[in-house]
Amino acid sequence: MTLTENDHSNISICEGCKRIGLCYKNLVFGFYLEEYFIFCKKVNNINFHQEHILLGNGQANVIIDTHHSEIHFCLNAFEFVELSRILDESLIMIEVYDSLKIR
Repeated sequence: MTLTENDHSNISICEGCKRIGLCYKNLVFGFYLEEYFIFCKKVNNINFHQEHILLGNGQANVIIDTHHSEIHFCLNAFEFVELSRILDESLIMIEVYDSLKIR
C-alpha cells in the first residue's frame, strides 16, 4: 500500500510483512518498521546548513547514513528537503493507518 509519493519518490508498506519500501530516484531500500523509524528520526535531526559539506564542484551536500553500512545518501539542499518532506508524510500516514487499524 502506498503511503506517499512524488515525482522522484515512493514510500509504501507491505500489508503482509509490514516492511517499508523507500524508492528515491534510482535507489530502493527495504526497512523493517523500527529501522524505518530510526532512519526518519536521523534525517529529521539533520540541520542541512550546519552539517553540509562542499563537494569538488562547490555544491553543498549532506551525507546521510542508511541502515546498510556501505550505502549513503548524498543530497543537495533541494533533495534533502524533498526527502525529508516525503519521510514526514509517510510517518503521518503510518499513524493514520495505525489509528484506523488498516495495516
